[in-house]
Amino acid sequence: NGLRDFSEQFEVELVPSPDQAISKRGSSLLIEIPYHPYSDEELVRITDFVKEGGTLLVMDDYGYGNQLLRALRLDMEFYGQPLLDPYICYRNQWLPLVTDLASEMKEAGIEQLTLNHATALRVGGPYEVLARSSDTAYLDENGNEVWDEGETRGALVVAARATVGRGSVTAISDPSILINSMAGRGDNAAFLRQIIQQAGE
Repeated sequence: NGLRDFSEQFEVELVPSPDQAISKRGSSLLIEIPYHPYSDEELVRITDFVKEGGTLLVMDDYGYGNQLLRALRLDMEFYGQPLLDPYICYRNQWLPLVTDLASEMKEAGIEQLTLNHATALRVGGPYEVLARSSDTAYLDENGNEVWDEGETRGALVVAARATVGRGSVTAISDPSILINSMAGRGDNAAFLRQIIQQAGE
């Protein structure tokens, strides 16, 4: 849904199940946008794919991405509440702007991401943080669209990468950055290109 431009630009093949993608000869990058629960068999297949040297890109906000992260035994999870930023944003607080990027991204000329109804990541392990929100962002845990005492706020992780076996996992807390209407915002497309190019190295 809305992935035509992304699919054409990066020669992505859309498949209905991870099994079909993993069975493709030469597959090195698997992109998962999980809005349905995984079966135990699918989780095993994806975990084995990564451990054997594959690259997994998990893009989630309010779906089933944590199933994958738990199966991979990563100390990382999607919060699942909206990430809002009333000050550093594009048009409104539901579209946070992200400028706190890892040095590798800045060296590639990537300066800003524009998110759309995103969440954030809790990262507990010694993983590589690729992008954080601004200090004025917060998680709207009670859904009233204003920050309340006790709600998580500050520079929250929105993209991180971890090594698993011989492969790697990159988690991004907003799948919307690759849809047609958002890929051209900020440096969203360049950010994804950098991640995909690293997977091919």
